[in-house]
Amino acid sequence: MSLAPVSAQSAVLPAIRAAARASGVDFAYLAKQAEVESGLNPSAKAKTSTATGLYQFIESTWLAMAEKHGARYGLSGGREDLLAAREDPQMAAYMAAELAKENAAALQASWGGEVGATELYLAHFLGASGAADLLSARDADAEASAAALLPAAASANRGVFYGPDGAARSVAEVYDRFAAKFSGQQAAQAPRAAPGQIPFVREAALSTQSPLLNPVAVMLLAQLDAPSTGGTQQK
Repeated sequence: MSLAPVSAQSAVLPAIRAAARASGVDFAYLAKQAEVESGLNPSAKAKTSTATGLYQFIESTWLAMAEKHGARYGLSGGREDLLAAREDPQMAAYMAAELAKENAAALQASWGGEVGATELYLAHFLGASGAADLLSARDADAEASAAALLPAAASANRGVFYGPDGAARSVAEVYDRFAAKFSGQQAAQAPRAAPGQIPFVREAALSTQSPLLNPVAVMLLAQLDAPSTGGTQQK
């Protein structure tokens, strides 16, 4: 996925940071997820599905999130208005953060391992149930076929589940492909949460120094955080 122009990135990064602060979900994770999903382009549209926007929400997932969380963020209206809001970077970032929280809780309950960036992105891509199945299978037998475990997902995403030669990838290989998208994040996984506590990825929260962020994003965030040099000078 190619990155959006600098002007587009400068518009979406403050929205992502606002969502991180409002939700408690790590900023670096949300920014990297948007980069992977859409190249930080709030108007991105998939060619093979209804996925749209910064976080490539399909229609059914977006409408479900809007029903559960829309009121908190002022998201309302008819079906078409709700779906159009996927191209609003602020609203998309809010819904992505809420979905990350839901997925973190679901993975902790059904899988029980340490939930980090790779696990959260697996859940965004496969759904929490599919991600939990893949993670559990990886724990039990890393060489098991991911396509045999998740045939519907494999059929819809052959490039993820099959190699260039057509051979099915193992659950470990599929996991590693997702981990590679978040290079630098695996060394600092979120700690295991206490019972009833939702785990979050916080190792780079609101940091402009995260190795996950592209150089343009780091530069833009540094500019946002820099103290203003304007104003009237005293004489």
